[in-house]
Amino acid sequence: MKGYKKKESGYKGDYEEIRITNDMTPEERAFAVKSNADNRMDNAETLHAKIFDMMEKYETRFGGGDVKAMKKAQDRKQRSPIADEDMKNMEDSEYAKNMTKSIDPSAPMEGCIELNMENLERVIGGQKYTVILFYTQWSGTCKRLAVEYEKFVKQIFRSADQISKVVPAKVDCDAHPRVCEIFDVEDYPQILYLPRRSKLEDAKTATAVTGGRNAGAFSTIVIDTALQDASFGRVKKFDKFVTKWMKLSPKKKNKELLGKEKGKFGILCKEAYEANDDDGKVACHLYGKYLEIILENGVTKSSRILQKTKKDLANKMDYELRDPQQNYLAFVESNIVSYIMGEMLEHMEE
Repeated sequence: MKGYKKKESGYKGDYEEIRITNDMTPEERAFAVKSNADNRMDNAETLHAKIFDMMEKYETRFGGGDVKAMKKAQDRKQRSPIADEDMKNMEDSEYAKNMTKSIDPSAPMEGCIELNMENLERVIGGQKYTVILFYTQWSGTCKRLAVEYEKFVKQIFRSADQISKVVPAKVDCDAHPRVCEIFDVEDYPQILYLPRRSKLEDAKTATAVTGGRNAGAFSTIVIDTALQDASFGRVKKFDKFVTKWMKLSPKKKNKELLGKEKGKFGILCKEAYEANDDDGKVACHLYGKYLEIILENGVTKSSRILQKTKKDLANKMDYELRDPQQNYLAFVESNIVSYIMGEMLEHMEE
């Protein structure tokens, strides 16, 4: 959401108001109302100061005028009137109640990565969704939003599901303008997120977090997207191999899977290790493991084995967060097992 912006001409207090629309959430509407009211007050005070300066000069030169009385009225800092409904939304909104709270967005947040050009590609190219707060240190709106973003970061690290799939990050757009240019970010603050294994060229298509300016809204949008991603941890070329493999005769299945480097599966594994592709290495082990189970046991027995495996993986989750890597691997393995079982039931017969 855009805050006020200084204009090149006119007096110092000029600004652009945030337009209030019907599709705004109560939190966004409350934020807009308060920001506009604050900006109008700042604007009025600037005008008053200019008028008083002129009047003081007039009184000095020509006498007359009750400048002191007018200054006293200005000192009351009467704000522009706010509609009753808007005021009620502000008072009822949890975010509005915390509007006065602010922190330095550049201050370290435990578990949150500070992005720069040196680590950007590595972070967004990792195995988790990346959520990024774009901020400037001078912006009051950024300072207020940083309070909610810090809550969001803490929320991630309190959940085994979330910490396994999402990495929070932030970037100071004054200190690292090139990073913000890559994402095409010009207004602050903004929160964007990218799916795992993203590249620099994906930055301009990053998804904006909209619909609320509080930790709960961030979680609803980002976490739900990440947790519902059934492809998390799977590798497309191994998925394609599985689909084709399920349709083969038993003899060909054995050849393609166990034929070492001459079989197609062996070739995929070799490529993954030569490229030092971590996802590919994990996929080679897990896809191979469960395809061998199907090859040895057939559809009915394999279905029971895979169902039990999924339950065991769910029980393996460390909800006390002592081992985030264990959680990540359990999620990956569960997704791969689900995909293989689905393809088996669709394409294979007993």
